[in-house]
Amino acid sequence: MFGFGIWEIAILIVILVVLFGARRAGTIVRRGLEVHDQVNQARSGLRSFFSLDTLLGRNRNRKP
Repeated sequence: MFGFGIWEIAILIVILVVLFGARRAGTIVRRGLEVHDQVNQARSGLRSFFSLDTLLGRNRNRKP
């Protein structure tokens, strides 16, 4: 995830818990994961939209 290892992620979570408390840190982490999922979905949608077949007008679902 973003080039971070397990130890870097664990340290970030510990810092979040110390700064904001367990309940708010959980909310922050959960929201971050939701945003990460939305970005991945948008990226895959853009990749399929700008694929070479789409740009050339060929439809993959169409039978030749």
